[in-house]
Amino acid sequence: MIIVNFPNFIQRIIKNSEENFYHVQHGCKNCGYGGNLHRHATYQRNVICEEITSRVTIQRVICPNCRKTHALIPSDLIPYFQHTIETIVKLLELINIKKQSYATIIKSFKKFNLSFSLGHISLYVKRFKTNMDRIEYYFRVFSNIFLQPFGSEALVITTIINKFNMQNLNTDYSYKMNSYFLSKVVMKK
Repeated sequence: MIIVNFPNFIQRIIKNSEENFYHVQHGCKNCGYGGNLHRHATYQRNVICEEITSRVTIQRVICPNCRKTHALIPSDLIPYFQHTIETIVKLLELINIKKQSYATIIKSFKKFNLSFSLGHISLYVKRFKTNMDRIEYYFRVFSNIFLQPFGSEALVITTIINKFNMQNLNTDYSYKMNSYFLSKVVMKK
């Protein structure tokens, strides 16, 4: 998967734009090939944000050198998640900073017709907590932001909200950390 910045992605979905979100992609992350990757296939994917719930077409590209395929994921989305990065960060803000209960959050998101369940909230909170060390490492090494106290969930979320454009954070994080934001952390034995 390659996370790509598509300008006005959510606004284009809201306007029901039928155009595919295709981006000319240079370079293969797998073999290091530097040329253009070729269009290969598409698939449909759900996108859920405050403004709309919709299906979008995701473009797949193939490397002509190693034949590896990659999905071009818009930077508003996190791989394997239906909710947008902004929606998930807003949810984490409500829990960790505003100290709202899960029931209150579900009720408030229902106003926007968002399909949130306790399972979604639990998953996002768990993924955030297991990725805390990685996120803080990203801040220290690549953004020169040193958080004190170390390990404060509320401080990390506040930093994300105040210092970063969500789409840029998602793209930059996946490139520099070689994993996507809130990816599943595999514990080594």
